[in-house]
Amino acid sequence: MYFQAKFYRLEGHAPVECDLPEWAMWFEQCDRCVARDEVWGVEVSTVFLGLSHQFGDGPPLIFETMIFGGPDDQEYQERYSTWEEAVAGHARAVALSQPLLRPWRYWVNLPNRSFWLRIAIQRAARVAYCKFQHFRRDCLRRLRR
Repeated sequence: MYFQAKFYRLEGHAPVECDLPEWAMWFEQCDRCVARDEVWGVEVSTVFLGLSHQFGDGPPLIFETMIFGGPDDQEYQERYSTWEEAVAGHARAVALSQPLLRPWRYWVNLPNRSFWLRIAIQRAARVAYCKFQHFRRDCLRRLRR
């Protein structure tokens, strides 16, 4: 089976199909970054790829979100067809990349930990989680602008 690559450029937030020479000229001088956040040493990046990564039927997959650092380092990858899907996917990836959404409670509830150590860890986690929720709310407000 023969595969024909499809190239895209952005006009505002809308992808427009184009040929290879037009795409190459646009690609040299464009800003492909949709969103980029770094929190607690974990970077979440969402970019416009410009080349459809859809193999088979379906809409072109031309935006990509990846997580760098942390437990999901370069393992989390999602692709999208529209700018709006990419922005929403970026917000989900930022939320997923935070260590407080990981199963930290399992470690806290291990029976061999002292009572006061568990209390201290739970309190610190609650404070950090509240700070994260405020940060997440601010990020979502920024993305909606």
